Order: sequence, then structure tokens, then C-alpha cells
Amino acid sequence: MADRYITLGGYGDGSSLSQAGPISSLNTQIAAAISGGGTPRILVVANRGPFWLPMKKAGNLASNGTDPDSLNEQFVLTIDADTSAATSEVVIEGMADDLTPSEAMFLSDRLRPYTSQNRAHRRYPGQAGVEVKSDNLIFRNLRFRDFGYGCIVVTDTVDNLTLESFALDNVRRGFWAKSTAVLTNSKIVGIGGKGTSKTFIKLEGSGSGIEIGDFELDGDGQSGDNFAIGIHLDGTYDDVWLHDGKVGNFRIGVNDPDYTDYWNCDRIAAESTVTGLRIDRVESWGNTDGGFDIKAPDAVLTNCISRENKRNYRLWHSGITLVECEGYRPVHPGGTGGAAQIWAGTSGANGGQRIIDGVFDNEDATYPIVENSAVNPVRFEGTEIRVPNAAVTLATGGGATYDDRTRVVYTKVRPVLKTADFLAATPVFIGGLRLLDGNYAGPLIQVRRVDTGAPLDIYPTSTGALNTAAIATHCGSAVGTIAIIYDQSGAGRNATTAVTIREYRIWSGSAITTVGSSGKPFAFIDAEDRGYTFSIPTLSGTSLSAVLVGSLGNGVVNSTAGGRFMSLLDSSSTNTDGAATTRAILIGRAGGTTPSSSWQVYRNNAQLVAAASSYDTVEQISTIFDGTNVSLRRNNGSPVQAASSAAFNGTRIGLGFAGNSSFRSPPNSYVAEWWFFSTALSAADRDELYADERRSSGCRNGHRLVI
Repeated sequence: MADRYITLGGYGDGSSLSQAGPISSLNTQIAAAISGGGTPRILVVANRGPFWLPMKKAGNLASNGTDPDSLNEQFVLTIDADTSAATSEVVIEGMADDLTPSEAMFLSDRLRPYTSQNRAHRRYPGQAGVEVKSDNLIFRNLRFRDFGYGCIVVTDTVDNLTLESFALDNVRRGFWAKSTAVLTNSKIVGIGGKGTSKTFIKLEGSGSGIEIGDFELDGDGQSGDNFAIGIHLDGTYDDVWLHDGKVGNFRIGVNDPDYTDYWNCDRIAAESTVTGLRIDRVESWGNTDGGFDIKAPDAVLTNCISRENKRNYRLWHSGITLVECEGYRPVHPGGTGGAAQIWAGTSGANGGQRIIDGVFDNEDATYPIVENSAVNPVRFEGTEIRVPNAAVTLATGGGATYDDRTRVVYTKVRPVLKTADFLAATPVFIGGLRLLDGNYAGPLIQVRRVDTGAPLDIYPTSTGALNTAAIATHCGSAVGTIAIIYDQSGAGRNATTAVTIREYRIWSGSAITTVGSSGKPFAFIDAEDRGYTFSIPTLSGTSLSAVLVGSLGNGVVNSTAGGRFMSLLDSSSTNTDGAATTRAILIGRAGGTTPSSSWQVYRNNAQLVAAASSYDTVEQISTIFDGTNVSLRRNNGSPVQAASSAAFNGTRIGLGFAGNSSFRSPPNSYVAEWWFFSTALSAADRDELYADERRSSGCRNGHRLVI
């Protein structure tokens, strides 16, 4: 074995670690390693790096402000050594001083953290990396961080190239075979990627015998570069095998040109010039367009999974076949075009793609299984199709056919609590972070990504829980807030606020907001000026009930009258405040700065009811007005206090606060459910609600407060 050594700042001939050469001597080291016989290895000593490859010229756009400066598209390193005399592949790999495998880092200067707001920042920062023109090379244990133009780029005829145990971190392009490349008998295996605005792997040019396997590629939602794709087979290639990988989180952003039109971004795309394509055991997720966008005419996908994409499988050619593949819950993140499990295109014989076995489960989504833009139907053979109910359209356009082994299963999601089955009272509004009415099939909330403003409807999972994975995918490292609390009563009284900064927080930038040890999601009220409203049928002189599941915070409330979680309002204002004679705080807290400040009910600026104390634990708080008396209850206990009052009235409900008022939202509080009824709840209904919320949200076990 003939080993050569490269270190950061090396200046020797590369013959030993003490005589290590510089990274610029790669071609010299390759020639010397080959001449030494055996397996030629170039050891890039990792713990003496990183190897800094900056831009060649500051100011990374040409004078027209659009094109890249040509100096920054020139490669720092070009490997063009003659390897024909080698008896085996030349290995270039990261290694520690003690000769154990260790990842060596190549570092450039692409902006970190990435931003899509500036064209110069999102497209061309970061130097071009290594240009490969030699055959019979293996790159191993290497990481490329903060590169722009490309990390490893093939520009010529190259045979038998291998990349393995390879990482890409915040790069515009990772591995790129350019249009001049002819790449044969090559493989990329064991590759991980986090953050790209363009592509992790792009094959232009031509070639054959390509393997891409054992990969995990996360686009990290980088946008603004028109547009990101995980793996793009864009040239004329034959015999391509993709296998055993995960790829996802490629998303359109506000700085992409298509943001107001069709939202692109695919995980895996293969153009019509690719033949002999096989894709086995690959999972794609969380993309604003196709999970798999396949134009290759004879592609076969086996045991693949695609979930929560706009179109899980985009199949353009009639010759494409899916075998034992699965699709789960298509979503429509925005832009034009519909969502579906399978979109069938018009290439080839104009439709007729085969779907053999497998499962396509819409979960709660009501989008069609097949959106067929072709004439001939998609053919299902032995497939299980799961939709919420019989009202879901299975196929549009050219339609689909189903053999006698294919079955359609209706999987209507039913929660633990089914309001229509267990409550005598009919709710005017139900809002919450789980499914609360078994007859409701819509989203629970709409989440807004704060940095881009991009919204996404969040549906319940098959168990009725909030789909926190969809929130994580949508928001990434950005804070996420609740733009809409959808009404699950079926009346469409969705709670909104006109000012986005008043929205409750649901995603911190790294995790779902929770309270206590239950781990269940709760909306976080981070400041006093926060809240929502929705309209209701006018209440005047009637009974009512309000129920909340939340945890009282200890933030400062700038009012001796205190703050509110739920209020009854008139129609006189666009904020959540009403006149003193029509305002009623149904569930709130007294003024002060400690958690022991009491819960309260207010009417006409007079406190009607107050609890003895409260705690930083999950509580069920209910206010019940029977036409004569008001009772405030915690955890379904006996009334804390009852007081005679004039009738409540109002036309709107305020959740929290969203206007200029002395009644504020209690900051540092958490809320998970809101219920409003135009009747007084019976003891049986209160018991049912509390029993369910105790199981679901962790309300304090068995607490009853009696005064």
C-alpha cells in the first residue's frame, strides 16, 4: 500500500505525516501513490483541517447583478492525474493522525445561516470546489461545508468514480455532473446532506451504470434559487439505480419566482432521457411539489414511501410502474395546482401507469387518489386505497381502473371524544390542538412560518392528534405561529387575527411548545398583546358556557382588572374589545405577577366570580351561566362562587386579546382547547368533557375545589 499525506498548511513532499503536502498537491500525490504500487491512498488528515477554500473574488455577482462572476465559478482544485497505471482505485479519504478513519472538512464561505432574501447570498456565495477529470477515484470520509457553485463537479469523461461516507452541509450544489460530462460505472453511497437551495446530486451530460444509495438528504427548506431538488437525473443516462434513502424538505419560498404560481421543488426528479431507472426502498417527505417526479419512460419504483407532498408521485410516462409502494396524506402547501397521491401525466402512450399492490392512505385528507391529466386510466392491481369516507373522489380526468384484488377502505378518523355522541349541548365553537369532533374532517390550525410568512394547514393524524411532524417540516428552524384556529363545530367560525404579531406560538424554532410532563402540544402566549376573534349568533339574555384547557402563566399583566383567555364581545370594534356594557370576560385571571392570581369572570367591569388560586399545571376551566347565576369551575369541581347578574350579550368571542384594552392576554400561559356553548352545560356534559381532557391533556388528577 502506497500512502501519501495531506495536511492543512503542509509543505513537504507527502511521503509521510511529518512531510505532509498541501491540498494543492493532490495530483502530485496521486501520481506518487500509484508509482509506489499496491492500493494508492491519499490521506487527508482531518484533525489538522478544515481545508479552507474561499471565493476567489469578493462580490460574487457579475456587473449586471444577475450572473455569477466567472472567477467564482473556477475550481479551486482540479484532479486530472493519469490513473491508468493504477492496479486499483485511487482512494482519497479523511484520516486522523493515528490513521483511523475521520471525516475531513473542506470549508468555503457560503452564507450561514442561509437566507433567501438577497440574490447574491442565495445563489453564488461559496467557491466552486473540486473538479474531477480522472478515472478510478474513490472519495471517502469527506465533508463539504458552505459551498456555492459545486462541491465535486465532473466536467469530462470519467469512469469508475465513487463517493462514499460523504457529507454536504449548506451547499448550493453538491455533486454535479455538468452537461459536458460522460459519467460511467460510478456510485454515490453513504451520503448525507443538510441544506441546499438547488441540488444535492445533479446528473447532466450522459452516462450509464450509476448507483446512488444509502442516502439521507434534507433540503432544510432553503428557497429563493428557482428551485431546490434533492436528486435530479437531468441528462441522458441508462441503467440508474437509486436505493435505500430518505430525501425531503425541499420547499418554495417567497423569494422564488413561482411563489404566486405553481409551487415546484421535488425530492427526486428523473427526466425523459433517463432509461433503465430503478428506485428501491426510498422515502420522500415534506415537499411543496412531487415526492417522486418521474418522466423516465420505463422506470420501476419498488417499496418506496412518499408522504405529505403536494403530489406524492408524479408519473409522466405510461411505462412507469409502482410495485409495493406507499403514499400517505398528500398536502397542499400553497400555489396553483391540486394535491393528490398520484398525478398522471401525458408523456408516452398518454396515461395507463401501473400501480401493483401497495397502500395509498389519505388519512384525513380529502384530495383525490389520482389526478389524471392523461386520457388512459391509471391501473391499480391489488392495491389498498384508504380514504376518510365515500365522498372522496378517487380519480379525476382520465380516471383509474381497479382490479378485483384492489380494495377501498373508508378510514374516518374518530377521536376519543366524539361531541355528537357524548354531549347533550351543541357547541357554537370548538377549537383545539387535537380532533374534538368525529364529524369534522378539516384542518385543526393553520401555522404561519414567521420568517417567510408561508402558511400551512395542519390536519390531525390518524389518531386525532395534532400533526406535529408537518409543523416541524414546514417551519424548520423558523418560529411558527397559529394563523387560524379552525372551528370544528362545522359552523365555520374560524378564529383569526388581523395582525400577525398577535398570533400564539406553536413552534419555537426547534420544537413544539408543550407544558408539563405530558408532552402534548399547547399554544404559547408570549406577550399580552395576543389573541383572536370569531363571530357568533347574537346572544342576548340567554345562557352560555365557556370551557378552556390551559395553564396559567406568571407574566406581568398591566391591569388590576387582569387578563383574559376567553371573552364575549359586541360588534362595535375590529379588535377584541367591546364597550364596558357589553364586554364580558368569561375566563380570565386577576391582575398581578404570580401564578396564584385568581381565575375570574367579569361583567360590566365588575368581577362576578373569582377562584381561590390557580397553578402552573394544566387546568380545565369552565364558566357556566344559567340565565341567573354565574359559576366558575376548575377541573370540573363545584362552583367556586355564584353571583346574580344581568344577562350576558354579544356577537363575537375573543380568545385572548388583540387590541388596545386594559384587559390583556396573560403572558407565559399555554392553551390547548376552547369550547363555547349558547346553553348552560349539564353536570353530565361537564363530567364527560373533563374526563376526556384529563386523559388527553393531563388536567390535574381528581382536583375539586369547594368554597
